[in-house]
Amino acid sequence: NKWIIILMNIMTLVFFGLAVYCTVQFFDTEVTNDLIKWGIGGIVFLLAVSMMKIFAWMQMDKNALIREIKRLELQVSSLAGKM
Repeated sequence: NKWIIILMNIMTLVFFGLAVYCTVQFFDTEVTNDLIKWGIGGIVFLLAVSMMKIFAWMQMDKNALIREIKRLELQVSSLAGKM
């Protein structure tokens, strides 16, 4: 799992860099077709960054939930041992 998070962080940085590059090119060009291409490229890369962040948050929430379930299992087993 750790290598997935590292890979996601690297890809997030790459996608953000590409989004910045697309934005710079968007404001640098004068041709309408190029404006559309660079604008769509920037939006796609920003959406990719957003999706990666949402996936990372879901993984953190999953880990917290697993921790809580293990804690509850420990409490139930200790209560069952007292009976």
